[in-house]
Amino acid sequence: MKKTLVFLFLFTISGNLVFAQTDDLIQLTPLTSQLSQGEVYQTEIILKNPINPLKPQDIKLYSSKNTLQPLAPFLKEISPNHYFLYFEISQTIQDGDHTLKIEDQSFLINNVLQQITQEETISILNSQPSIAITPGFFYLNLDKQGQIQITVKSQTDEPISFQVPEYVAHPYITEQTLTSNIPRTFTFSYDTTNALTSEIKFISNSKEYTIPILVEEQITQEESNQSTQTKEYLKDPIGFRIEGSKLIKQIHKEDSEEGNLYMYNKLDTTLNNLNIKLTGNLNQIISLQQTSINSIRPLSNFSIYISINKDKTPTLDYYSGDLIIYNEEYSSTLNIKVIIEEKIETELFPEQEVTITETEQTTETESPVKDVIPWDLAGEYQEEAQENAAPIVAIILPLLVIAILVFILSGKKKKTKTKKFSDVIKTN
Repeated sequence: MKKTLVFLFLFTISGNLVFAQTDDLIQLTPLTSQLSQGEVYQTEIILKNPINPLKPQDIKLYSSKNTLQPLAPFLKEISPNHYFLYFEISQTIQDGDHTLKIEDQSFLINNVLQQITQEETISILNSQPSIAITPGFFYLNLDKQGQIQITVKSQTDEPISFQVPEYVAHPYITEQTLTSNIPRTFTFSYDTTNALTSEIKFISNSKEYTIPILVEEQITQEESNQSTQTKEYLKDPIGFRIEGSKLIKQIHKEDSEEGNLYMYNKLDTTLNNLNIKLTGNLNQIISLQQTSINSIRPLSNFSIYISINKDKTPTLDYYSGDLIIYNEEYSSTLNIKVIIEEKIETELFPEQEVTITETEQTTETESPVKDVIPWDLAGEYQEEAQENAAPIVAIILPLLVIAILVFILSGKKKKTKTKKFSDVIKTN
């Protein structure tokens, strides 16, 4: 008897049962997560294959009581799906942990459109000096010359000095002084010929503030290299939708099972020219409907059809090996074990000799009139049968009565009068 064999993924899977890690879809890399009121929060944001671009209105700051806080975010896309965000912390915000949220970003996960929100904790603690430095970063073109300006405001009178990369110049040789609550603008010159991504540091008595300088073509090249390294690292692009890391199947030697083995592409790129093979002695017990796949779309589901013990003539009690899906770049492996079992049949009710008594035999052979005449016919056929049977019964019953009387009368015999012995003597 054939049964349908379906290998299902346990999809957390507890409600997280998404096959991509949602934490990887939105990545936040803040320069610091501990700030004072009036200082500037800075972070890089990378989204992995979003449906829509990130917008400033998607960025919210909440207090520990989930109260929305005032926020004026400055957001810059420095390369596809790669952003830099900065904003000034309000002077009126209370101390404590607050939550920065990148809200309701749309992603296609396993062909299902889902809304993902990523959170980052920001700890606010009033400590001096508190210096606001804007802008929060610079994005410069490679092999260019020009000037940049930085505005600095401190809540107290504060001395400040600078550290700059070699391709940035400035006239502030000596330490500079900031006057309480009065903004001051500093001008820097740059020449990005062969420049690298770097930063400008503002150093006060007890704090250090960083302004990143991102160089356009270098950022693009770094991301390309990172993508290549990630691609080389992911040598296991196929996920198998089964519980656990291996498939163990027990089957009776008289049975066969078949169905789809479900899988999915983990990568955000198309997989092409994949081959499928079985190792060990699995090919003696498992049949594959196909041994190659032309292409699999990014983050998509697919399946192959397999049969187990199709011929129902296993020669071994145990089969093991791997199912491997591979091409020139990647390879994914599923370990499989098939255990052959003997089917044990037990008699729940042993055979018993049936004895039919004379009464039962009589009951079986005698059929009432209702069994002879089909009263149970449906509709007009039943009515017709009853009408046809009525005159027959009317004729049979009188004849039956006459026959009974004849039988009774014919059974009577004439009685011979018996004489007493004394009467015989007298006669003689």
